[in-house]
This record gives sequence, structure tokens and C-alpha cells, in this order.
Amino acid sequence: MILSRTMILLVLGSASAMTNFGGAGILNFYALYVLLSFSLSLPLLGLRGRTLTIIAVVTPQLAFGLRAVLT
Repeated sequence: MILSRTMILLVLGSASAMTNFGGAGILNFYALYVLLSFSLSLPLLGLRGRTLTIIAVVTPQLAFGLRAVLT
């Protein structure tokens, strides 16, 4: 269902962009954003609450450390 809604948004955004409608680009952005966030969250759907909590606590720390090492 989410895939069909994002495809509708993408088609409407592309059709609006072809007619030079002012704010049409945002529809394409939203469609791709929803599609990407949904596809990235699929592996997490089967996890338990405790595991998700650990991921939510550890991931920002890893990102901070990685950013410090890479810069």
C-alpha cells in the first residue's frame, strides 16, 4: 500500500513538474523520501522492543565516533 501511494505521489509530482507548476518538486522529494525510509525500516520490523532500544541508543554514538574519526 505504501509503495502504491509513493508511486502515485511520484507520478503526480512528475506530471506537475512538466506543466511548470511552482511547488511540484516537493512531491517527488516526498515520494522518494517515504520510499527510502520505508525500505530502510523493513529489516527492523521483526525486532523486539529491547533490541530496537539498543539500536536507538548505540547508533547515534557510532555515528558520532565515525564522524570524529573520518574528519
